[in-house]
Amino acid sequence: MTSPVLIVDDDLDLLEFLRAFVEGRFSVATLGVTDGGSVLSRVRTEKPALILLDVNLPVRNGLDVLADLKADWSTRTIPVIVMSAGADARNERKALSFGAVAYVDKPFDLSDLETLIEAYVPIPKRCASIGAS
Repeated sequence: MTSPVLIVDDDLDLLEFLRAFVEGRFSVATLGVTDGGSVLSRVRTEKPALILLDVNLPVRNGLDVLADLKADWSTRTIPVIVMSAGADARNERKALSFGAVAYVDKPFDLSDLETLIEAYVPIPKRCASIGAS
C-alpha cells in the first residue's frame, strides 16, 4: 500500500480541492492539516510519501516546519513541495535551500503540479482489457 500524501494549507477550500485532485488522479490516500503546529507529529505518525506545504500557515510558518522536517533524521527524506500565494523570491530560495524539492506559486497550473507530484507518487498503471475474438 502506498503511503499517503500530506497536504498542509489553511485555506479549507483549496485543501479539500487538492485532496480530491490527488486522491482521484493518483489513487492514493491523503491527509489534511490546516496549521503548521501539528505537521511534525502528523508526519511522524503517518509517514507520508509526499508533503504539499503552504508557506503562510497559522501557528507555525511553513518554512519553519520545512526546516524542522529536514533537520530530523526520521523525516528528512520525505519530499516536500512548497506552495505560496505570494510570489516571493526570498521564500523560494529559502524553501529550496532548506530541502524542498519544488516551490510552486499559487495560483498554480494543475498540470504542472500533477507533473511534480507524479515524480514522487506514481500514477497507477491502468491495464487495458484485451478481449478474445
